[in-house]
Amino acid sequence: MLLQDFDGNLIIDYLGETFRNKLFMNTDLTKMLLAAYGFVTEQATKWKAERNTKLALRYLALLEYFEERLPEWGIEALKD
Repeated sequence: MLLQDFDGNLIIDYLGETFRNKLFMNTDLTKMLLAAYGFVTEQATKWKAERNTKLALRYLALLEYFEERLPEWGIEALKD
């Protein structure tokens, strides 16, 4: 349930296989994941446009994590 992040730190892989197969196997999370993905996408875009480097980098890293994991949940990432 842990994953090494881009900066070398360990994070909880809450969109990973273990969560999907063991913890949420009887739950349809598609709607919730799409809402969370939409929020992260909006925030990454907003903070990048406002040139808030600190928040933009954090949301862009989270967006990258979502986009790597969404296909495992049967959801296609919205790429430009």
